Amino acid sequence: MKWTFKLVLIFLLFSSCIQQRDQLIPMLNYVPENAVAIVRINNLNQCKILLNENAFLQDLSKTETHASINAHLKALKYLAHEHESVLTFVPDDGTQFLYISPTTESLIDSLNLDPDSLDQRIIKNKDFSTIELEDQTLYTATSGGNTLVSSSSQVLLEQLNLAAKREVPATLLSLYQAAGTDKPASIFLRSQQGQALLDSQLETSGSVRLAQLTDWISMDIEPTSRQLNLTGALIAKDSSSILNLFHNVSPLGHKAPAFAPAEATAILSYTFEDHAAFTDNQLHFLKQPTALDTLFNTVEEVGIFYMRKKKGVILSTFGTENINLFLEQIRAGTEEYIGNEIISLSQNEFLNVHFDPLIKNYNARYYTLLENAFVFAEDKSMLQTVIRNYNQGNTFSKTREFASVEKSLASESNILFVSKNNGLGPLLEEDFSKSLQKDMKTRALNDYAYACQVIGDDSFYHTNILVQKLSEIEDPRSTFPLFSVTLDAKLATEPQFVINHNTRKKEIVVQDENNVLYLISTSGNVLWKKELSSRIQGKIHQVDLYKNGRLQLAFTTNDQFFVIDRNGKVVQPFEKTYEGGNLNPLAVFDYEQNRKYRLVVTQGSKVFMYNSRGDIVSGFTYTEAEDAILGAPKHFRVASKDYLVFKLADGSLKILNRIGKVRVDVKEKLDFSDNEVYLYRNKFIVSDKGGDIYSVDTKGKVNKNNLNLNEYHGFDATTKSLVTLNDNVINIKGKSVTMDLGVYTKPRIFYIYDIIYVSTTDIQNQKTYLFYSNGRSVADFPVLGNGVADLADIDNDRKLELVTKD
Repeated sequence: MKWTFKLVLIFLLFSSCIQQRDQLIPMLNYVPENAVAIVRINNLNQCKILLNENAFLQDLSKTETHASINAHLKALKYLAHEHESVLTFVPDDGTQFLYISPTTESLIDSLNLDPDSLDQRIIKNKDFSTIELEDQTLYTATSGGNTLVSSSSQVLLEQLNLAAKREVPATLLSLYQAAGTDKPASIFLRSQQGQALLDSQLETSGSVRLAQLTDWISMDIEPTSRQLNLTGALIAKDSSSILNLFHNVSPLGHKAPAFAPAEATAILSYTFEDHAAFTDNQLHFLKQPTALDTLFNTVEEVGIFYMRKKKGVILSTFGTENINLFLEQIRAGTEEYIGNEIISLSQNEFLNVHFDPLIKNYNARYYTLLENAFVFAEDKSMLQTVIRNYNQGNTFSKTREFASVEKSLASESNILFVSKNNGLGPLLEEDFSKSLQKDMKTRALNDYAYACQVIGDDSFYHTNILVQKLSEIEDPRSTFPLFSVTLDAKLATEPQFVINHNTRKKEIVVQDENNVLYLISTSGNVLWKKELSSRIQGKIHQVDLYKNGRLQLAFTTNDQFFVIDRNGKVVQPFEKTYEGGNLNPLAVFDYEQNRKYRLVVTQGSKVFMYNSRGDIVSGFTYTEAEDAILGAPKHFRVASKDYLVFKLADGSLKILNRIGKVRVDVKEKLDFSDNEVYLYRNKFIVSDKGGDIYSVDTKGKVNKNNLNLNEYHGFDATTKSLVTLNDNVINIKGKSVTMDLGVYTKPRIFYIYDIIYVSTTDIQNQKTYLFYSNGRSVADFPVLGNGVADLADIDNDRKLELVTKD
């Protein structure tokens, strides 16, 4: 059934080419029997204006598919009438056309062309004109003194006598008369002949066949500047039409969008108020002699959502008892995820049996129950995404795309399809040409939502197709999930953003419990995996060792120091091993911001400082500390002087210059907490296990500040901002905010686009908080999270993204 909605795209492609080239008026007696499409234009000039102002058709005109079709139709733009007219397309590739206008005005006059440029001749006692327009030949003739006909083929004109004598099919006449005269144009398509329109964009193995769906299609075309709407009717032939599954089946409202996750790219939903009537239609369609059992007779909606090139299935019910009993019999295992059960199944084909042809070739391996809806998936990670998003209220029904089309859709329908632009790709891949697939991925079409509805009536099906531009529609959510990634094992390190030097966008690096390092793209795809011997220590740095704009990743593990390129390959000689292990996180110093790096590895009391070539910096004298070094050393610059700061296990705070000599002599010893050293208001600040914060100036003077913090406090600082966390109270620049009781990660400050953000995560209750500098929470926070968060604008659109583990 999914290909039903692929037809939407083809209609729009041809509408774009036709309408921007001035559509035409219908005199049905002259329409050839084998016409693949008929377009009725109520006012050609008005139609052209409206279509030329439509944003989607303007953007569609930039695609290769549009250009290839337009090459055959460009002469149409010279036509100009205010009368009702008809444009028909005939077989071959669907681009040969015949234009019919009930006017005595000659085409020559209407085109306002130079008569000397015309080649006049007579065929079968009728005037016949040939006009060359933009390397295309246009043929014109009159019939009966009151009809102008133009065509791209002389053959069509030779068939005029036959066409004029043909009787108009009753169904076409009925649809034509019912079409809205207040709309700019209407399109009529008969499935048997209309296949030619599709075949020009199908792969040779494509399975899309109009005859499986309908006999006739009629749609009124109504464009506005930001919306393209096609409304009309489909007439199903007999019980072999998929649409007849919904014959005499009343529609319902769709619940599936409220269960599908916001990161789904598309959703397809079928509803039926009377399950028995649907089952009866299903038997006729499948030609089965006996009815299926009543196991699923409480199901009133079958929803399919598309995500990461996979599908999930939602069965909305008004009663779960019988289905629960059946699923309990085939239960293979269970686990809990954020308060919900995820159950694995020993049988996986039952949805294909009971809901054929709506569901085919689907392996329902896992399911969970949300209210009265059963959600099935082929892998566990998809259900985790569903549960996580549902618990946070981040569902497809709250996405920008769904909100933009919802007001133009009926509240109830038998079939509903809504898609983001990137949701069309998987639906096109199986059947449509590579060029069309490429066109729909073009940036110009990114900012649209697509929808289609079908509502059953006695003998036909109301249809509503919608393309909506998004840019002027505010997203109803300010915060929503972009994607989640399930790795081969649980995460061991905190995910962090790194720059892709090719795109200048940001990607994600993280390591799992098996010590495998992952690089994940901006869209959530794993780019590569690299197995390491042990756990990465602290932060992964990015360096440009060759000063060519290509960035590398630098870090330490328990016993090794690595620099690797963006493909995961080691940059020699940076694969150094240290006997005994127990390395601290790597420190990277760039004193003059000129990429003459100092890469500092510390192990116990030992200090190894390397240059960009991997050589030990011979001029640095502090190679052995007085005691074990705590954490990574830090570099600060104050008044053009450099300060290298080391915390030692004996309580010493060593503040050195570039060559390793003491720059600031700090005599007092401290019982350091596990917080880092920061520079705040030109002073070095640290805290001790008693909860006191100490500031040290560049002369070595130490000041103690009692902030009544406990031993497990956290703090972060920039040169002008200080944030502390004590139990569940966070203090941001002097403003205190009390959060729910929990166990919190240390606060982290981000300064992005001149705005300060502060983040912390309650790992006990799996909530990530994000605040502004005034203590106000960012809208829609807290969100689900279970670790330290990183914040950045990963795609350079000035909208921030946050990553954390769950």
